[in-house]
Amino acid sequence: MPPGSTDNPVQIHNARPGLQFDWKEVQKLFLYLSKLPVHPQPTGELSIAFLPADEHTRLHVEHHNNPEPTDVITFQGDPAHNHAGEICVSPDFAQEYSTALGTPFNEELTLYLVHGWLHLCGFDDLTEIDLQAMRKAEMDAMAHLDAHDAIPGFRLLESGE
Repeated sequence: MPPGSTDNPVQIHNARPGLQFDWKEVQKLFLYLSKLPVHPQPTGELSIAFLPADEHTRLHVEHHNNPEPTDVITFQGDPAHNHAGEICVSPDFAQEYSTALGTPFNEELTLYLVHGWLHLCGFDDLTEIDLQAMRKAEMDAMAHLDAHDAIPGFRLLESGE
């Protein structure tokens, strides 16, 4: 069963204070991603972690020996143990980029989840050819989600709001 189904839910860890979203909308996002003609698709329980920028960067150093900030870190799962994988994203970076690019925050953060999911499907972005394929798949996925009203209404509140 695809991630987001009743049998294989999406487990969400929100460590970013101020990030607001509807859990059911995130489930819907992954159900609609599973309908795309992308193969192989991850199966089993999917873990999502929304992390503050500093914790996300620490994870990047710890697992990739890279001190540069990054917006998405993906860990492959183990289908034999019903685990699709884990996608770690930084809402802080999404906020920064959405402001710089003039795009809605919820779409930028959704793009990060799509990017991580595509990594779990076998896409990579290390070479220019791979990056072009990843960007096309991201655009197709975002258009599909938009057409099905499956982009979650993520909001990032500043402290005090």
